Amino acid sequence: MGLREMSFIFGVFPHTHTGKLGGQVAMAGCVGRDASGETYRKNFAENGVDTRWVETAENCTTGTAVIEVERAGENHIIVVPGANEACDEAWLERTLPGLMDRDIFLFQLEIPRETVFTAVKKLHAAGKTVVLDPAPAVPVPDEVLACVDYITPNETEAAVLTGVKVVDLASAHQAAQVFLNKG
Repeated sequence: MGLREMSFIFGVFPHTHTGKLGGQVAMAGCVGRDASGETYRKNFAENGVDTRWVETAENCTTGTAVIEVERAGENHIIVVPGANEACDEAWLERTLPGLMDRDIFLFQLEIPRETVFTAVKKLHAAGKTVVLDPAPAVPVPDEVLACVDYITPNETEAAVLTGVKVVDLASAHQAAQVFLNKG
């Protein structure tokens, strides 16, 4: 069993250390006023990640996910959203203008989906590159998918978003074609 904590809308998860690669990386999201939130801030600072847009949500903990992996390799994820829920439309309105000088935006679906959907549409309209990690596996409207430049689904996420069960290379190509047809 592994443990991962998350609270981020743009950027990367802390274990990837993207700031070390020399890029100008920013993170936006919400953490709780707790030890996990402080650990994230410290990790990002140590790795050169700009955290000006990471807010501290009062009266809640940093979002947490526990990932269990079965012997057969399948995983089950238990999510406690915590501060992720504070990434609402008002938060987006405060945050997005400060990030518009960035070129590439990475999203996941562990904050309120409407926030992600609104941001994706706005950034696409502004000519930005949008990457979507569609986790957890939940439906995403076609008009949002049409605004995504790159998508990184696993088999389960691809099946939810395309209706194609990915079990081999042929079905992976079929799912990819469904994504292309959605724009």
